Amino acid sequence: MFCFDFSISNDAANQEKLHACGGVLISQRYVVTAAHCISNPSVSNSGWKVQAVRLGEWDTSTNPDCQVTNAFANTECAPRYQDVPVERVIVHPQYNKDGPSQTNDIAIIRLRELAELSDFVQPICLPNKQLRADELEDLVTEVSGWQATNSTRPRKSQVRITSIEQCQQQYGVHNIRILASQLCGTANSNECHGNSGGPLMLFKNDAYLLGGLLSFGPVTCALPDWPDIYTRVASYIDWIHENLAP
Repeated sequence: MFCFDFSISNDAANQEKLHACGGVLISQRYVVTAAHCISNPSVSNSGWKVQAVRLGEWDTSTNPDCQVTNAFANTECAPRYQDVPVERVIVHPQYNKDGPSQTNDIAIIRLRELAELSDFVQPICLPNKQLRADELEDLVTEVSGWQATNSTRPRKSQVRITSIEQCQQQYGVHNIRILASQLCGTANSNECHGNSGGPLMLFKNDAYLLGGLLSFGPVTCALPDWPDIYTRVASYIDWIHENLAP
C-alpha cells in the first residue's frame, strides 16, 4: 500500500491536526503530492500549514493496526504509524493555483527525518520520463485514499486511463485545456475530496509504478463516465531529481 496521508497542523497550543490530502513516498526522505494541497489559500489563510507527514496509516481508529490471521485467532499487527516532521516544501515554480487547467500541479515534501521502512511502508517506483500518456490509454490502474466518507479505512478503486482528446472534449465546454503533462482517468467508484495528491498506481513487473497524482475532477466527487485529471509524473522526472538532496 503506497498511498500516504499527510496532516496539516496548526501552530496553536492545541496542535490540532487535519487530514488534507494524500501523497506518496518516493524515498526515505521525500514525498510527492499535488501542489494545490500546499498552495490552497483556504488552508493557508486559516493559519494551517503542512507540518508532518503520516506514514503507515491504515485504520485511523486504531494504532497499531491489527488483524486476525487464521482460524486460531492469531493476531498480526503492523508497526505504529509514523508522523514525520516536514523540513521543506518545494512547489513547482510554474504552478498557478488560479489556473483553470491546474497544470504543473506537483510538489515535493522533504522530511526532516528518514522514514522507517518496513513491509507496510515502502517507497513507490518512479516512471521513466519517456512513458507517454498515449502509452497508458485504456490501462486499468489503481487509486486509494480516505475520501470524504465516514470510513476509518482508505478505499481503493480502479481507474481506466482515457485519451487526452476524449478528455479535452468533455472539459473543453468549461474552457479547461488538458495537456500532455496530464492524465485522464475514469474511476469505477466515486472519488471524493481527501484523495487529492494521492497516487495513480501502475502495477508492472511485480512492483507499483507512480503514474500520476490526483489533481482535480468535475465536482466534489467523480461522476460516471467523467474522468478525473491527474498530473502525469513522467513529465516531471527531471524536475523531481533536480530537487532531491541527500
